Amino acid sequence: EQSWIVRSQQQQQQQQTRRHEHALCSIPRSQTQYVWQGDVSHLKQCRSQHIIYLLQHFILPSNTHLQAYQNTFIAYCEETQIDGPKLLQSSDKQFAANVVQFAHGGHDGDALHDAALAVW
Repeated sequence: EQSWIVRSQQQQQQQQTRRHEHALCSIPRSQTQYVWQGDVSHLKQCRSQHIIYLLQHFILPSNTHLQAYQNTFIAYCEETQIDGPKLLQSSDKQFAANVVQFAHGGHDGDALHDAALAVW
């Protein structure tokens, strides 16, 4: 009986993760075209548009799992105007958790954090 409860809880967590992943993929594509501008040689010099350009042209295309979430990452960066210094201050996991939280309308919670870790 206890193993049935554990399986049931695991199934619920998997369903919740799938719902979170669906929300991450449902954000519309950005209408802005980003091009590399400026003489930037370090992440700390990057403005928001540089971060978005790097995501679009280098980071997301090289990671097949994250490609499905490209619109979410771009929308998050556009909305928050994240730049190099802000990005350097956050860990990879915190950045992913912030993106998931953004995709879910700012809601917080353990399930969102778990979904972020599963995606990242």
